[in-house]
Amino acid sequence: MKPRRTSSKPSGKQHTVLHSIAFTVEALTILQASFVTLDVMFSVNANSSNPQLPFALDTFMRVRQKIADMLLAPGVAISFDSNEVVILRVSLQIYGIELTCTNTASDRVYRLKLCEQILCLLPLDVPPIND
Repeated sequence: MKPRRTSSKPSGKQHTVLHSIAFTVEALTILQASFVTLDVMFSVNANSSNPQLPFALDTFMRVRQKIADMLLAPGVAISFDSNEVVILRVSLQIYGIELTCTNTASDRVYRLKLCEQILCLLPLDVPPIND
């Protein structure tokens, strides 16, 4: 019998890495505020032919629900997969740009600082996983 040859190529299946993260009530409030612009962006592009849009929208909806659930029990850590972390990071970055460019509220600087602090909590080296 011939010895079995194993392929050195990866199987194509990537492992989903879960990151357990807990946020304060203030951070959760900022995260919810950051979802408004991303929600508008998804609404505007609802009829787009981009094949990845449904996956991104589904991921965004999961993240929104997790943040809403966390508001009911602040301080409790919830797991986020790599794609969800990407959504959180992008949402906060867009919100930070929006605050810098258009917002004249008196707490603008405070909100920007919170965005920076939350971004520091989120992993940087998280490649998105296409499931």
